[in-house]
Amino acid sequence: MRVLAARRLSREREESTSFARQDEEIQKTVHELGGTVVATADDLDVSAGTTDPFSRPGLGPWLKDPEKISEYDAIAWSKLDRAIRNMNDMSALAVWASEKRKVLIFCSGPSGTLMLDFRRRDPITSLLLQFLAFAAELEWMAISQRTKESSDYLRSVGRYKGGPIPAGYMKMRNPAGQGWVLTHDPDMAPVIQEAVRRVIDGETSEQICRDFTARQILTPKQHSAMRAGKPYELKPWGPSALTNDILRSRNLLGETEYFAKDEDGKALKDENGKRIRRVVRDGSGLPVLRGEALITYEDWERLQAALDRRSVATAPRRHDANPLLGVGKCIVCLANLYRRDWKDGSGKVFSWYYCKNKCTPGINSELLESRILNGIVSTFGHLEVLEKKYVPGEDYSQELAQVRFALDGLAEEYRRGFHNANPERYYERYGKLIEQENGLLAKPSRPAGWEYVKTGKTYGEVFSKASPQERRALLIKAEVIAYVGKPKDDAEKFQLLSHVKLAKPASQGITDLDGSLALHMFFDEEIEKRLQRA
Repeated sequence: MRVLAARRLSREREESTSFARQDEEIQKTVHELGGTVVATADDLDVSAGTTDPFSRPGLGPWLKDPEKISEYDAIAWSKLDRAIRNMNDMSALAVWASEKRKVLIFCSGPSGTLMLDFRRRDPITSLLLQFLAFAAELEWMAISQRTKESSDYLRSVGRYKGGPIPAGYMKMRNPAGQGWVLTHDPDMAPVIQEAVRRVIDGETSEQICRDFTARQILTPKQHSAMRAGKPYELKPWGPSALTNDILRSRNLLGETEYFAKDEDGKALKDENGKRIRRVVRDGSGLPVLRGEALITYEDWERLQAALDRRSVATAPRRHDANPLLGVGKCIVCLANLYRRDWKDGSGKVFSWYYCKNKCTPGINSELLESRILNGIVSTFGHLEVLEKKYVPGEDYSQELAQVRFALDGLAEEYRRGFHNANPERYYERYGKLIEQENGLLAKPSRPAGWEYVKTGKTYGEVFSKASPQERRALLIKAEVIAYVGKPKDDAEKFQLLSHVKLAKPASQGITDLDGSLALHMFFDEEIEKRLQRA
């Protein structure tokens, strides 16, 4: 009898039975039955509970390819659960074995070796197989439930449950008890904190990634592999991964974050098609911390605001690309303006700004950049550039910021419908947070805030000496947003300018009425207040 040895290791849990042990058991049983192992099908990190035998990369081809099927008479597994974990898969396997006249061998179990011969039709064999499949499915469901309960518990107490470690952290033995917890990685944490500071200061993810790559700083994945003693390949930092996987993740705050799923285990996505992240909360609604935060709550809010204000592309850009990225916007649809270069027959380069939604005709880049610069210099070029400096709060300001952050997060979860099944628990958590907020407000404290430090230089002086990218960084720090369009006539210009002023009705901004462009700029409230006091 020619036998195919089928070996499998599950990704659902760590198995004590290795491939070598499975192989030893199969070889021994096949020899006792007078057979010979002619081939082996291996499936590593494949769950029998979620992947049927026909879909497994190792075993599947041996069940579907007629040429391979003809090479053996029987399939042997070390145990039943190496083959299947549910009744549907067992039924399909039994039908297949009956059609192909094959023997199924399970080398060990409660009653020793089980050999089911489908070379002759026997309803008792099929019935026995279904009973065994039923028992296997019950066992898998119990294992899955225990795994989920264990995972939920570890999340609820802030312990590391295994799997990928967030960037900037490393695992360590729990000093307060069993298991593992996360702590700052002394090598990677400063890198992540540097990226946060630079984005807040106006740099793009592309610029930071180019710099990290040039400095040969390992990416989080490469660093994790290096720390684990595994081989890795040096690859450049990716702007999309830096933004979405690190800078947008509340792992930066030490919180326990995971991707939300529906009742069927499918990933939930927002209106933009991105997977929804959820934060584990304790009984009072506060986020469960599994490590010391890499950044403060204030820096988190500044970081998210900086990311929201600019459109981050995944493709690398030239160093001289779009000096108005995140600043220039279409006055019609309010989307970012993009710059494109053309060459004429003589090789002369012409640059134009355009709206990807084609709301307005192209605008000459030299004209637009000069109009924006002249408008800013003539309006507040005489004002001194002030650098924002964060002043930490005293007493209870940090605790109050954390509670309010938790209130916002809990309210967002409620808006998304995560608490529809148990609204009472939501109201209980929300009420406890309100109580904590009121208690903190009643205590004397000095709130955290910002102070402005003088630089001794005016905006006009800095702009005149700055490179295009340095100028863009200064515009972003000053929160300058320039809405621009190319109307057909004065009536349309007035209509467009009236429309865009509704975006920030409390702000005056700058309206440029000269020429054919419709241009209105907003800027930092602090600058506007200084102009009003002048």
